[in-house]
Amino acid sequence: MFIRLYLNAKNKDEAQHALNKFLQILKPIVENNKLLKIEPYWKIENIYVVEIDVINTKNYTKTKLNELLREISDNWIEFGDPVNELLASSTGDSCNFILPEFNMINIYLDW
Repeated sequence: MFIRLYLNAKNKDEAQHALNKFLQILKPIVENNKLLKIEPYWKIENIYVVEIDVINTKNYTKTKLNELLREISDNWIEFGDPVNELLASSTGDSCNFILPEFNMINIYLDW
């Protein structure tokens, strides 16, 4: 699973802290992860882009993933048939709740 996070952060330490919070929430389904990138987003000040590859545990299911993601945001948009991408955004019309560290999250699934 490939994940791209757009984080509300003023520096790399704040971005790393937000990433750690994200990974802690997903811990029940994450066997291992690899940090690919953590850098300021060139378009918007105080936003960091973080990219990670995640290896999921054997008990990883769509139901379990959705349960954990509801702790991060109340609105996830699904793309593909079958679903292969999830998106949560603080600017989404139907988004009433997203943790303050997160501006936008893209999750690319590899079922």
